[in-house]
Amino acid sequence: MRILYIVDYSSFRGGASKSALILAKEMVKRGNEVFIMCPKGIEIQGDGFDFVEVEEFSKEFPFVFQNPFRKIKLIGVLHREIKKISPDIIHIQMPREGMSST
Repeated sequence: MRILYIVDYSSFRGGASKSALILAKEMVKRGNEVFIMCPKGIEIQGDGFDFVEVEEFSKEFPFVFQNPFRKIKLIGVLHREIKKISPDIIHIQMPREGMSST
């Protein structure tokens, strides 16, 4: 199964991002193909999964909701990346992704 985790925070040291990383590692152990979509510039290596770095996360959050054109651009980028990956499951860890991908 192809699983995509979307996380808008670039640090995997704690909180929701760390939880997503723990889940992703466990899903790899269970034989799934796992991707993590996150802001560009993360400093962590994948253990059997691929990172998809999205520059717009880094530039736009948390200010994306102040400029509707930035939100439109981010939605387009997310849409294109999700289509490329073609996941069976999308796990959105932080609420900002949910708001941006609708």
